[in-house]
Amino acid sequence: MRGGDSGQQGSVLVLAAALSLLLIGFVGLAVDGGEIQAQQRQSQNAADGAALAAATAVINADNYAYTTTDATNIAIAVAGFAGIDAADVTVTYKDGAGSVTSVPTSVATVTAAVAHNFQTLFLPVMGIDSASISATATVSITQASTGCGVCSLSATASPAVSANNGGQITVSGGALNVLSSGSPAILVSGGSGISATAVTSVGSVTGTTTPAATTGPLQVFVDPLSALPVPPLGAVGNDVVYAATQTINPGTYGKITVVSGITVTMNPGQYIITGGMDIGGTLRGNSVFMYFSCADGTRHAIQCATPTDPGDISIGGSLTVSAPPSGSDYTGLVWFGDRNNTATITIGGSAAPTGTVYAPSMNLYIPIGSHQSLTARVIVGTIDVDHGGRLNVTYTASGNYVAPGKLRMIA
Repeated sequence: MRGGDSGQQGSVLVLAAALSLLLIGFVGLAVDGGEIQAQQRQSQNAADGAALAAATAVINADNYAYTTTDATNIAIAVAGFAGIDAADVTVTYKDGAGSVTSVPTSVATVTAAVAHNFQTLFLPVMGIDSASISATATVSITQASTGCGVCSLSATASPAVSANNGGQITVSGGALNVLSSGSPAILVSGGSGISATAVTSVGSVTGTTTPAATTGPLQVFVDPLSALPVPPLGAVGNDVVYAATQTINPGTYGKITVVSGITVTMNPGQYIITGGMDIGGTLRGNSVFMYFSCADGTRHAIQCATPTDPGDISIGGSLTVSAPPSGSDYTGLVWFGDRNNTATITIGGSAAPTGTVYAPSMNLYIPIGSHQSLTARVIVGTIDVDHGGRLNVTYTASGNYVAPGKLRMIA
């Protein structure tokens, strides 16, 4: 009997041991399984944060002289806040074609990957000593607008950009991009010339540009400042004629006229102008932003509801103005023409705006013999340089308005 009891006891012990292992396995699944889920969430949060941090660094590369290496270091630091070691983080930068790039301005997507192992607590009794965790996040980047030094935004004008009878258009530091599908969209005739770092046009070209223009429907582009917000409007603007030298303050004006021989200095700030300008004397100012709007029947400044010419801008004297510096809503933007303002800007005297000139429906006209050198980015509807006129535009990203980049989490 004792021998039978002993056998039964042994069977019970074996069964108890097996049940203990099974129980430990269940506990291991519960505890380590929960830890795996927690580690997965932690890793995904780290990947999300790292990708967003790197992408943010990339779109601010110009402001802070960041490289992609700097962006990766920032991403690693962010992942570290989530308890992820630097060795477990990989950041990849790709351009619009899907190729790996290290040039911040070429980056279209940023992918952060987190991969690491951790030791399990109970599952080793079942032969599972560790668990592998991985997570990725990808952020799509719409880069800040730079691109063209001179943009012509009219979709149908023919020509949209013209240099006639010895007229010259020269763009340094940027491209000349023409949106018009006209035939021709660009006209170069009578010993004239157009040159830029690159020339593109949706429509055809008559004449020769340097370099030769790339044409066709693939050259369509979007207004680089289409998201630029309009400043607050609504105040009354009255016409003013300045016949004595003086200093003026920001505010809303109707038509501004500066008589020949008179100097008017603009204090820093925003100027809303509803009736155009006639500058026979000198108009100057630093840290100045000008918005050319329409007006209602009671002279209140409003946006132009339809294509309207509320008053042309004639510069027969001298205009010397610079854009607001950093810290302004319109940093680097000196001139904003309402998107339906179709007025003509005629520069027969001397114009020296420093900063971006954005007048997407206006015509820029350089008349006979007028020679203009602008340190600016010029975005207008159409351009006409006539009879020996000269338009020289020197463009650099610094000092001009740059529309902020955009980020979107896509995976």
